[in-house]
Amino acid sequence: MLVTYSLEDILARIEDKMDARFEKVDRQLTEINQRLTKLEVGQAELSGDIKALDERLSGDIKALDERLSGEIKAIDERLSGDIKTLSAKVDGLGKRLDNQEFLNRG
Repeated sequence: MLVTYSLEDILARIEDKMDARFEKVDRQLTEINQRLTKLEVGQAELSGDIKALDERLSGDIKALDERLSGEIKAIDERLSGDIKTLSAKVDGLGKRLDNQEFLNRG
């Protein structure tokens, strides 16, 4: 049995096979590009979320720092007032002791 093919038939079959392979590669490249696009969008969303969270935390830290600074200042002022009051009382006691010693001598 003798099988004969024309060169044109052989080239047509090769071309069909190559076209099928190229279509498959094109579909795979399209799928890869879609996935990359999704990854880029996801990355952009994460970057935005991270930036928003960082700004919110920075604001919270700043507010907390200001509140603590205010509380420290208030405590410092109150302690300074207490020290001045205590100093005045000690001075008053010293004067009383001086008077008492003077009276005791007499």
